[in-house]
Amino acid sequence: MNIKNTLLSVILLSVAAIPAVAQQDTRTALLHMKSGEIKEFNVSDLDSITFSAPVNYDKVVQGKYGVGAYWGKGQYLTILSTDPLTEDGLPTKVGQISVGFYAIGEKPLTAANAILPSGRYVSSSSLGNNTLYDNEKYLYFFVCTEIKADGAYGYSVYTDKGAEVNVEYKSNGTYTIDFKGRSTKSDKADFANIHMTFDGKINYINKDNSYYENYDHDVAFQPTGSSAGFSSGEKYSSYSCAFYTTPIDSDGFIVGAGELVNIELLTAPSKTMNLDDLIGSYEITDPIAGPWKPGTYLAGTNYDYGGFTVSIGTFINEYDSKGNTTVNKGYVTGGTLEISKNSDGKYRFLCDFTMEGGHKLTMDYAAAPTTFVPRSVAPKNMPMIQPRNNASARNGFMAMPTMPLSR
Repeated sequence: MNIKNTLLSVILLSVAAIPAVAQQDTRTALLHMKSGEIKEFNVSDLDSITFSAPVNYDKVVQGKYGVGAYWGKGQYLTILSTDPLTEDGLPTKVGQISVGFYAIGEKPLTAANAILPSGRYVSSSSLGNNTLYDNEKYLYFFVCTEIKADGAYGYSVYTDKGAEVNVEYKSNGTYTIDFKGRSTKSDKADFANIHMTFDGKINYINKDNSYYENYDHDVAFQPTGSSAGFSSGEKYSSYSCAFYTTPIDSDGFIVGAGELVNIELLTAPSKTMNLDDLIGSYEITDPIAGPWKPGTYLAGTNYDYGGFTVSIGTFINEYDSKGNTTVNKGYVTGGTLEISKNSDGKYRFLCDFTMEGGHKLTMDYAAAPTTFVPRSVAPKNMPMIQPRNNASARNGFMAMPTMPLSR
């Protein structure tokens, strides 16, 4: 018997028995570049190749500056520009060219540190992941033609024929971004298709109203102003009371830094406002589930109102120098509220609340009768949950949405 031949036969049989999955497909493609360079790519998983129609990008520019905002639900607004931008994304120079896009991607782990995910984004109206929202207000290029005292002016062109953005996140807030947008030729611009590259840092400001951080300290609140609205109802009447330290403009908007305490309380049903109905002790109740009855105040919570998250019930919010809410919110989860009438006719609010997270919110404040103003009739089945006091925050960013788009 020939031992060598026998061993060879065994080896060959062993090789033949190897499953097909263990055999590696190493097909490659060689791309011959115009520069003479040859690039090799593994194409073992390649199914097909689609060659797009040639596009003449008649404006090719380098973006050197960028600003961004994260609106929640995986939605990122980005503005890139050839020249410096204001912190609100507005041009600062005549002739400056900017592009804007609203990318839909994965949600970040925390909205306070949002990062636009790497990947390819293509214009679509679907609001699916890795898309650019295809709308004239959200996908455009802008050419600045004039700078005035009240801001920048120019023309915005909607990239109605499509756009795509390739994003590579590197580290420490730096990105490489390639934007290509195509539009119908118009009289506004001397170009229709734009290709902007960007390599730099973008800080995505947190505009996600659903994200908040609990107050990390006790608050002994001393208001400098107040505003309250009365609404009548069949089973109860309600008072929406705001006490604030923030500056307020003539339209009732918060325009500077400070804090605001909102108290939502229910009194005896009445068709007309009778302030003496305020007098008494109040117990806390759930702002959504109730029960809603006279002698209760609503606990505080974050509430999704038509896609926009708002603070409702009883809470304290902090505002920055522009009158925008910060991430610091104190939602009341328990505690006592006593209202009495002073000898001078003012109504004293004595609050000893506990906030989510365990810290205290206390207030001892006497509000003049002129603080309280009748408002619209309350719904029959539950308190109004939209902000009703005249001290609400004004939010704006490049005239973009103040809430995430519904997905």
